[in-house]
Amino acid sequence: MKGHQTLVKFLIDECLTKELEALAVERLYVESRHLKHLNRLGRQDFNLMRTILSDDWTLVTRNTRDFVSEPGSLSTKPLYAGVEIHAGVVALNMPPESRLNDHIEYFKAALDFIGYPQQLTNQIVVVDPNGVSGKLRVRQRTQPENGA
Repeated sequence: MKGHQTLVKFLIDECLTKELEALAVERLYVESRHLKHLNRLGRQDFNLMRTILSDDWTLVTRNTRDFVSEPGSLSTKPLYAGVEIHAGVVALNMPPESRLNDHIEYFKAALDFIGYPQQLTNQIVVVDPNGVSGKLRVRQRTQPENGA
C-alpha cells in the first residue's frame, strides 16, 4: 500500500457483474471500479496484483483461493502470500450456478457488514451461504495473520 488509506475503493473482478460497481458507488465508495471499466479484462490474476497493490484497491472476487490462504485450499501459492500490507479482499463465495441477483445479494451483505467508512487494511471479508439457516454468513479475518 502506498500509504494510509482513508477510503476503501473496490476493484470488482471480471468474474462478477459490473452492476456491483454501481452498488458500491451508491454506498459512497465512489472510486470503486469494475475491471471492465479499467480496460483490464482477460488478464490473469497474477497480472492484476501490481495494479491492486500499487493503487490500494480492495479486491472483490469470487475465487478467493487464488488470492488468500483458505482452509482446504488447493492453491499452492495464493497471490497475497508474502504481502505484508494490502487494502483488503472481499470474497463472495457463491455456488457455481449463481446468477446476477446472487452477486448483488452477496455484495450487499458484505457492504452491510463492512459499513461506511471503513478501513479494510489486511482484512479478508468472506460471504458464503449458511446451509443451516439459509441466510448468508459474513465473517472477517486478518491476512496475513500475526503480522507475518
